[in-house]
Amino acid sequence: MHEPKGTGRATGARTGEGMPGHLKKRATWEYVAELGPQPLERCPVCHKRYWTKRERLAFCPICHGPLEETVRRRQEMKAGFATKREAQDALTQVLASLRAGTHIEPSRLLLSEFLSGEWLPAVRATIRPTTYLSYQGHVEAHIIPALGTLPLQHLGAPHINAFYAGLLLTGRGEGKGGLSPATVRRVHATLHRALHDAVRWNRILKNPVDAADPPRAPSPFLEMKVWS
Repeated sequence: MHEPKGTGRATGARTGEGMPGHLKKRATWEYVAELGPQPLERCPVCHKRYWTKRERLAFCPICHGPLEETVRRRQEMKAGFATKREAQDALTQVLASLRAGTHIEPSRLLLSEFLSGEWLPAVRATIRPTTYLSYQGHVEAHIIPALGTLPLQHLGAPHINAFYAGLLLTGRGEGKGGLSPATVRRVHATLHRALHDAVRWNRILKNPVDAADPPRAPSPFLEMKVWS
């Protein structure tokens, strides 16, 4: 049976729990999920908006301006589904995650944009200057060149493990060889802290660095060789 044709028509969604949501047929099928009134922080300086379900920001990560708190009605929309069934299944998953309190809004934000535009500016005033310089060096010299073009929400443990392997082989650049395991572990700690904050700020659901495997630290109990 063929899907009914038309443009801009909405159909009710069977959510199973009475949760709001509906489907639309345009060039492709799409869903619209009603997320309800949610807290929002808005910067009056650069007009950037931040939904703040879990964590409040002290200031705007972009321009460091003050943030005004308000509440706005929020929707999530996604198109590109070939059939009504595919759109319905996707909507059902979204509504189930909303009921469970595990929903994360889809975002195309790149890892480089998050690290340079949000994370580093936000943590600068909360840590020691030497720690900030260390974070900045790891981000700019290693993390962004290797992983920066990946969407933040698509970053996974396989990407991160391959990144660590590359640092061990060629991390010093210009044919000078790789970084030591101890240095790679420090880069690992920076990435872990950044993505831990991404979880707190409701950018991602889980920290993928938790599932990655940094190089082992040298054992302090290695046998010491001495002259006989």
